[in-house]
Amino acid sequence: MAPKADPRNKGKVEAVPKLSLLESTFPIWSEVTAANAATAKETPDKFDDPVGLMLPPAAQPFLDAWKRPEELVQNVPNLPVVLTQPLPAPATEQKDGKAIKGAAPPPASRELDGKLWAGHNCFEWLVSVFTSVMSAHKALPQGDYLWELIHPKDPKDGTHMRPASGKYRVRLFIMDTWRTVVIDDRIPVDLFGRPLLVGSRPLQLWPLLLSKAVLKVMVAMRVLDLALPHQVPAFQLLTGWPQEDLLDPLSGVQLAGPSAVGRASLTQRLVSEFPDKFGVTVSHTTRRPREHE
Repeated sequence: MAPKADPRNKGKVEAVPKLSLLESTFPIWSEVTAANAATAKETPDKFDDPVGLMLPPAAQPFLDAWKRPEELVQNVPNLPVVLTQPLPAPATEQKDGKAIKGAAPPPASRELDGKLWAGHNCFEWLVSVFTSVMSAHKALPQGDYLWELIHPKDPKDGTHMRPASGKYRVRLFIMDTWRTVVIDDRIPVDLFGRPLLVGSRPLQLWPLLLSKAVLKVMVAMRVLDLALPHQVPAFQLLTGWPQEDLLDPLSGVQLAGPSAVGRASLTQRLVSEFPDKFGVTVSHTTRRPREHE
């Protein structure tokens, strides 16, 4: 016999858990959700991200139009997501002269076939970040390297798919966890049709898509006008590693000027008021340094 319902709960509506702005904008990454999106039936309608037309202020005057990938190069409707150099043929596991069935396939190549460049100089810092990640490719696990962060992928072989809607999901490390950044494939171009974002020669989609994902996070962080690696945590977004900014500290203060202007008294005052930051040194003397020097 089914238990009777509590009459006190009659007419009450169950509370729906509220999502924070962070969770609704950049939900936590789910492999199941990514796999379902890859196998879902596509719609012919193009996806337009509400934040997909944002550019740094320095690049805005050079913007001529936003184009889809099939419009970037004339007579080339299917631009590749990534081009890599082939790996040397590995020695296959064999038994009695035959390859072992079910052996793990060799890892995909991470050697980029091409060269990165910045469409506008305000993205040169992002080229440096991409290059830094490339230099550490051996330390990044499978699935965490630049173009491997871009979805959808074919569930069978893991190759990138080109959704007709132009909707991509990028996996970025935001607020201490991997999150989903949804973007469209509209690319900003200048008067000559060249992409303004980080591109590659030959032309590939992955740096353009990653640039859009980083820009979307910059918009949310309100740092779209900044353009230095230590001002935007792009390296941490792409790797999940803590980002340490090593800036050259001020090494010393030199007081110059003619005699009898009070340099000695000013020096003594600085040392007495800020003993943890200043000290007196002897630049040239024949005597031994004193204890306070």
